[in-house]
Amino acid sequence: GGEPPRLLLQGVSRSMSQSGMANVERACSGPQVVVSGGEQALRYELRTVSQDVWEVHACMRKCQFEEFVLVEEDAGSNEPGKVSVMQCSPSSHITRTCTLRFHVQEGGAHADVCGLSNNVWLADGNEKPILFPGQAHSQARGS
Repeated sequence: GGEPPRLLLQGVSRSMSQSGMANVERACSGPQVVVSGGEQALRYELRTVSQDVWEVHACMRKCQFEEFVLVEEDAGSNEPGKVSVMQCSPSSHITRTCTLRFHVQEGGAHADVCGLSNNVWLADGNEKPILFPGQAHSQARGS
């Protein structure tokens, strides 16, 4: 029994916030996609492994949007990335999940990423995939 450590509570609560989900989105590779309109669902699950070990599973799904902003960043540059507003099919969707394990060790709270998934499906009006620069060759060969 007893109360969980304060540092553990702080880490878990931060991961289950808007800034925590923003960190998950930034951790996903590829250009940044910012949707306009549609629906967004967030789900958090908290599991106690022991008094000093907790897991947070976060899932974010964006769907039924018909427009998005694509921000392409140059990896080696501090300059703002190229911004493009693009149209898409309402069947387009983005699902991102992350599982974090928080534990107390040596007087501090630590977090380990146990899982991260990034599923982005962006389709044009003909339900064909929208490819970004650098994707066209690798996906075209796989077709």
